[in-house]
Amino acid sequence: MKIIGSDRYSTSIVIPRDSVGGMSRDRVIHFAVGAAVIFGAQRFLLKEVYVFACLIPFLIALYFFNSDKRLRNTLLLTSIFLSVDHGADAYAVTPSVVRYLIYCFALLALIKDAKLVRVRLIMCVFLMVFQITLSLVNIDLLQWGAFYRDVFLAFLLIIVLCQSRRALDNFTLDQKALYIFISLYLCSEVFNYFVLYSQSDAQYLSYNSTKSLIVFPALYLLAHRRLIAAIVLSAATLSVLAGYVTRMLPLSFTVILVGYFLFSLRNKKIGSTGILLISIILIASLFFIDFSALNFEANKATWFFYSLFSNVDSMDGLRALDSVRYDENSIFFNRNIFSILAGDGFGVGLEDESNILGYVTYDQSAFSKDEIDSHVYYGLHDVWVDVGLRFGIAFVVACLIPILRRLYGVGAETSAYAMFLLVLVFCAFYSTPGLISISFVGLAFRESLLRKDGA
Repeated sequence: MKIIGSDRYSTSIVIPRDSVGGMSRDRVIHFAVGAAVIFGAQRFLLKEVYVFACLIPFLIALYFFNSDKRLRNTLLLTSIFLSVDHGADAYAVTPSVVRYLIYCFALLALIKDAKLVRVRLIMCVFLMVFQITLSLVNIDLLQWGAFYRDVFLAFLLIIVLCQSRRALDNFTLDQKALYIFISLYLCSEVFNYFVLYSQSDAQYLSYNSTKSLIVFPALYLLAHRRLIAAIVLSAATLSVLAGYVTRMLPLSFTVILVGYFLFSLRNKKIGSTGILLISIILIASLFFIDFSALNFEANKATWFFYSLFSNVDSMDGLRALDSVRYDENSIFFNRNIFSILAGDGFGVGLEDESNILGYVTYDQSAFSKDEIDSHVYYGLHDVWVDVGLRFGIAFVVACLIPILRRLYGVGAETSAYAMFLLVLVFCAFYSTPGLISISFVGLAFRESLLRKDGA
């Protein structure tokens, strides 16, 4: 890592020389990683060995660690995606020594080629000192585990936000390769959901903290305006997300799809033929969804949308969608304005003085036993509450604005990164592999902006 004084951007991007033989090398790598991706989705058929699929892209990434950084970054992100960090006693998990080896080399890739701008670094350090000072003020609510996690998050934010423009070409990703790899995984997950999932005793199709990466293929096609294929993959993705039994992931994905559709209508980028084709595909996709298998009350994702459209005119109905999230937000936004905007410091929890969350029981898995007993909560469910509690909602909004501005109406590559990054920020912020994944995509997003703007 280097710290530099200026932030000039060179428009020339150095592409590593292919030392193996051009396209033949790429095809061999794509074939090997593609096979590993399919292998890595076989949690039902290869219950004990599928967790080691992440080693194949990881070892290839190590081989090209210095010679082809674009390939290295893409494969490290793929290996993080394939590593299994949560199984909830239903599925096997990747051994921790393997997972943390991948995390360490991913962090090494982020640190080794980093060149930080001095002025931005000073500003970030000042922000960290300010937040640590607030932690000391609120030390009664401080938990050291949460504190270390927030320091780690601050470190990654420095890497992404303070990166010199001249160094950003070290952090590119191969979007097309990532699209191919995750599409293969998505196809395997569709098979798992409709064929094998119903025959198992597992409540969730996946417990993995980086499962939100599965939305990338549909967003990639959407950004590249391949609408028919995008709608088909979107329908497949939504069916898999129903099996994942999560609320925020299908909600954020659906909002992006609807936003793109409305933007295209407003700017006349979708004609009447396009609207007709999209409608036909959406209606046809309904015949491939087994609604009898979707117990709306048992499945959090389907129950969320069912409740959303059943209770649109009632605050009680809004709370019924997700009472824990609703009450978390209620407690968060009922604090003083300084705490809301500036945060309460690293490692500080959300104190429930009125016992609003008193109905949460130990077996709901929403919070730990210590959190429930103390009425101070650290593992919060929305990024604006969790990160906003420690860094301030003003900081969260400032980070989101550049992403939101590039969702639509920009270059295909930049738009794909923006949509993907927004989903990851909302749905993968709570875990170490999720934060590392966000860092890789965030840096690639910044690099695509600079190439587009040429400045």
